[in-house]
Amino acid sequence: VIKITIEGMTCSGCEAHIESEVNKLEGVLKVDADYEAANTIVQYDETKVDLLNIETAILSTGYKIVK
Repeated sequence: VIKITIEGMTCSGCEAHIESEVNKLEGVLKVDADYEAANTIVQYDETKVDLLNIETAILSTGYKIVK
């Protein structure tokens, strides 16, 4: 499980967009984006997908990851 801080989400539509893209990855078990908390929690199988793939999927939606 990883918690990723994301900049730029402003509504539930933003959450759905991120959740949809990350859920497309094989090995992702659960995605919970929260625009009010400005983060996304991802539960995933580390043998099937890595953090870089998850971050790339989030970045492809146009939002920024805060490190």
